[in-house]
Amino acid sequence: MKVGDLVYWHEHAWLMSQGIAPKVVHAIIVKEYEKPNTAIWHVIRCDNGQKGIVHESDLNVRVSSESR
Repeated sequence: MKVGDLVYWHEHAWLMSQGIAPKVVHAIIVKEYEKPNTAIWHVIRCDNGQKGIVHESDLNVRVSSESR
């Protein structure tokens, strides 16, 4: 992932085990974490505009990428 990418994840994914659909959250990556090689990203959530932090993993899916 890189700055400008649109990503999504399932918030409260554990609810799926109870038969409840989790909320899908979309966010734009705005900045990489200050420490190199950490794979942690600062994001702005699309649903409420709040800042957040995501870890690069299989749970966070890149939807689209900014072309540079």
